[in-house]
Amino acid sequence: MGGDWSASDWTNVALVTITAVYALLTFLILRANRNVVVNMERQQELLVRPYMVPSIEIKYSVVLVLVIRNEGKSPAKRLRMTLDSDFFQYGDHQNIREFSAFNEEISSFAPGTALRFDLAQGFVIFAKDADETRMPKRFGIRFRYAHLGKSYEEVVHIDLRPYLSSNPEHHPTADHLKKISDSIEAVSRALSEIRRGMQK
Repeated sequence: MGGDWSASDWTNVALVTITAVYALLTFLILRANRNVVVNMERQQELLVRPYMVPSIEIKYSVVLVLVIRNEGKSPAKRLRMTLDSDFFQYGDHQNIREFSAFNEEISSFAPGTALRFDLAQGFVIFAKDADETRMPKRFGIRFRYAHLGKSYEEVVHIDLRPYLSSNPEHHPTADHLKKISDSIEAVSRALSEIRRGMQK
């Protein structure tokens, strides 16, 4: 008689089983929902956070310029930037590494804002006798900043070597100056010819 199960016993077992399955499914759904929320928050953060992006631009068809821009949608708070090596502008000017931008905290760096630092002419940087300790062709920039209570730290490496063989975009001012220089040189040659003719 002890081994016989009544209908109510089977009903109770079924209810317990259904309750356990329901509890498990509820837990799985809640965990999935939590993961969805976390992913959405992460995506939202990626969309609106600041992004400090360094790049190289070429000015007047010859001068390499280090440009640091906030490409994000929000200001970078408590921004600190540091160079991992010295870089003397044009080889014999000021050391960019000692500029205030790379030694002092910037309280807020707005989106779209850019800082520009002349490095040197390409023919100076890539000259055979160029001093790598004063004008390295590769260097790194470390960024530390905050946004909405979260801190970010990134290191971006700059490599100038690819610009050695690239064709710079022609600048109208530079082209105009070259034409003036060529004209002056032509006039100088003509005057020299006239002087030689007068001396005969």
